[in-house]
Amino acid sequence: MNQLTQRLFSKSGLSYERLQSFCEVAASGGISVAVPGDPTRQSQFSRQIKELEVFFEAELFRRKRGRFELTPAGRELFQIVQSHFSALQELADRCAHQQVEIRIGAGESLLQWLMLPCLRDFRARHRTITLVFENLQTEQIVRKLMDGQLDIGLLRQEAVFSPLTCERLGQLEHMLVFPRQSPETIRKKDPWTMLAGHPVAVLEGSEITLALERDATRRNIFLNAWLRGSSYSQLVEAVRSFGCAAVIPNLVTQALGQNMSRFPLPALRPYSRTLALAWNPKHCALRPATLSSIQALAGQLKRMLEDAK
Repeated sequence: MNQLTQRLFSKSGLSYERLQSFCEVAASGGISVAVPGDPTRQSQFSRQIKELEVFFEAELFRRKRGRFELTPAGRELFQIVQSHFSALQELADRCAHQQVEIRIGAGESLLQWLMLPCLRDFRARHRTITLVFENLQTEQIVRKLMDGQLDIGLLRQEAVFSPLTCERLGQLEHMLVFPRQSPETIRKKDPWTMLAGHPVAVLEGSEITLALERDATRRNIFLNAWLRGSSYSQLVEAVRSFGCAAVIPNLVTQALGQNMSRFPLPALRPYSRTLALAWNPKHCALRPATLSSIQALAGQLKRMLEDAK
């Protein structure tokens, strides 16, 4: 046994079982949530966490009204252990010729309209990798990347900060779409004239919708909100099936094919976003499959965003 491991294991309290219990409690936010309805295991988890705190000579959790919040030392331990366990699992999978899982976090629209179309080419070249999608908010993506619970995040570039790193993919912009009209009609009418009174499908509660409504009011144009949907999938279907107009991201307009007219609106330019793939370099260094996935996905996603302009 070398000097490093000899020092590490010279006193009791550290074991894979204890670290696993610690991670389950950290991920769920409490012992009773990690093992509900099982007093025996709850007692075991409580004892194991105390033993780890004695080993590290540091408090790992702050107990607040039944919930466990990680202390700075606990957060650091959680990140180390999650990365360590993920690396061991990947090695075990590769040695057993099993599929290696890569977990990707993004919003539902980005998963559906950007990530999913990439899978055909990705699958052809990475047959031993299984992608696991998680529909998450930006703050959740960042936290899970930090903790090693996610391998890759697809999010706004400005939301990425050290120690995470990222690769810029391109711009996400919003366009006004209409069912295809004749070139002569389009030349004679500007988008707002065409929009006046035309049935419109909008995303309920979206800042994009509020910007559209403000601009319509400023222009004294009646905005006929025929549908207020909860997803871009619903808006796309309203355009395709009922001839509605809608404001949707440029990458989503590709699903409508060539029978649509697209118009950029100056009022929506402030809501453009630069998208990026983000990852944790420390976590990635332990998992070769993550790096190869990033390299493959980044190229495809950049091409898709460029084509969507």
